[in-house]
Amino acid sequence: MRKGAGITLDRKKLQETGLTLLITVIALLAALLVGALVIWAFGSNPIEAYGALWQGAFGTGVAFTVTLGKAVPVMLTGLAVAVAFKCSVFNIGAEGQLLMGAMAAALVGAYVHLPMALHLPLTILASMAAGMAWSFFPAILKRRGNVSVVISTIMFNYIAQYLVQYLILGPFKGPGESPATATIDATAQLPALLPKPYVLNLGFVLALAAVDGLYLAFLAVQSAGLFGGPEYVESLGVSYAEWARSGFFQMVGVTVLNLSLTLASLCLSRREGRAWRALRQLCGLLAGESLILLASAAWKMTLYVSAYGLSFKRCMTYWGMIMMALFLLAGLWKALRPDFRFCKWAFPVALAGWLVINCVPVDYLVAKNQVDRYLKGESPTVSVNYLAWLSFDTLSQLERLDGSRLVSDYDGNWDYHKTTLSEELNSRRVSAWAQCRDWRTWSLSACLAAGRE
Repeated sequence: MRKGAGITLDRKKLQETGLTLLITVIALLAALLVGALVIWAFGSNPIEAYGALWQGAFGTGVAFTVTLGKAVPVMLTGLAVAVAFKCSVFNIGAEGQLLMGAMAAALVGAYVHLPMALHLPLTILASMAAGMAWSFFPAILKRRGNVSVVISTIMFNYIAQYLVQYLILGPFKGPGESPATATIDATAQLPALLPKPYVLNLGFVLALAAVDGLYLAFLAVQSAGLFGGPEYVESLGVSYAEWARSGFFQMVGVTVLNLSLTLASLCLSRREGRAWRALRQLCGLLAGESLILLASAAWKMTLYVSAYGLSFKRCMTYWGMIMMALFLLAGLWKALRPDFRFCKWAFPVALAGWLVINCVPVDYLVAKNQVDRYLKGESPTVSVNYLAWLSFDTLSQLERLDGSRLVSDYDGNWDYHKTTLSEELNSRRVSAWAQCRDWRTWSLSACLAAGRE
């Protein structure tokens, strides 16, 4: 709403709330549904198939370690792609680079014979160098001939695939009928973290170390915007509020993933030994970095709220960040004290947090913040429709506005008509009274709103 020009009702925020989450959930459910239809079309039971899938991935301790082991190359490849995407380079060639790195590691591991202290690092460096070298060809094509990186990297995926097949089936085929290279020396294999039949090795620790390293680099870049002030952000061509909003929910989402990874790692690191101590230290580092990342997200949210005010979604985000910070602190403590029972502590904290957020009048606080900002001249607009339909708790704050001003009222048939703010509030009180008369819809908020004169 603009002073002197009437009050406008904004429903766009209501339509946008939860849209991103809804799209993600729909995509996941659609994938499960399509998979179930295909399984059913072939005459099998989809529920049994999905149950077997879950059992094979997480049903036993051995299956869980197999899943973690297979996730290591995916994690490392994902980190490599994330760095490229952050630099606005759409690297679709991670598959080919992974294949070439794996081939180089297999050749060095099978045909070079050195002590383990030299052989294992050399094998890792050879795989890194081969993957990096394979990415140079699309880069040269882009630099010299302006060839699309997307097209060239996809093409080089196929080249790598057929080249690796030729090398395995041809000059470097090992003994036996299976299409594989010679056996890699034990001195080039990553040490196991768990005894047989578990299959988790030191690669999981290296992947976690890579995650920690990437987050340290990200926090270094993020700190430039946090501590550089508006002048630094304006040099990027965006306002401070726009910068504060950019990437915020991604930061919170990544923090949730970090907590999951930290807890999964800590559950496996109760044993003694240097590798397990290193794993706990890396988990603690990741939890600490996630706390810094969460604090950065909270700072960005505060900057955005200072420019645009509170909303229900932003209040709930603050609550979620506080709960995440408590869980991360517990994860950090578990990294320092492996005998600490995280779940036994987390459940009552989660329950207390849920009770607190249900007792706090969030809608009232949002309306008070928005109306205060408008009356003080800090904001030229106020979303009356958004506030009026949050809950009946907001009506007392909307009464502070000029009731004679016109608003655009939405009648439910995708039509808008002019009415006064007082008439709109009276309509909401009538709705509140109707809810109070029916025990199925009764609420204290509605009764308080209906009793206002």
